[in-house]
Amino acid sequence: MTAILDRLPRTGDLKAEFGALRGEVRRTGRFGSMVGSSQAMQAVYDQISRVATTALSVMLVGKSGTGKEVAAQTIHQMSARHKRKLIALNCGAISPKLIESKMFGHERGTFTGADRQHIGYFERANGGTLFFWTRSPVELQVKLLRVLETGLFMRVGTAREIVTDVRVIVTRCGRSPCMRRCPS
Repeated sequence: MTAILDRLPRTGDLKAEFGALRGEVRRTGRFGSMVGSSQAMQAVYDQISRVATTALSVMLVGKSGTGKEVAAQTIHQMSARHKRKLIALNCGAISPKLIESKMFGHERGTFTGADRQHIGYFERANGGTLFFWTRSPVELQVKLLRVLETGLFMRVGTAREIVTDVRVIVTRCGRSPCMRRCPS
């Protein structure tokens, strides 16, 4: 047992390695899939480093074209979920009538044309990350909140709850009045 424990990295060792990696990023200007060495980008890298190691859901806020999807990919790559799926979804490209079925799945025979069971994004991303952008319909937001709070959802057409373990990353264009800095 002692031999096994001796091989585990110590907190001090991990902090030193993290510091060395942070220095390397500052020198090369690369961080995951992201590129940039400005002071503003260094602040972004620091925030991503802090949030990537948690299991928290994340909201990325920024103007269109600022790299929110690349930031989401980097968060996933640096997380403990990196070996599992990252599913990216543009909610605006899905019909409001179909989005619940796409997100949570549906059972065979639930509606006309449902000739087989459909596994939704939350089930497919289990253990990984679900990244979506563009505002979802208000009716769906209650169900999204429930799955975020409890990890439970139901496919359309059933009362059986399904457990999922998904990290959710969402984006929003512009500035959020409720944004707070990550704790150090």
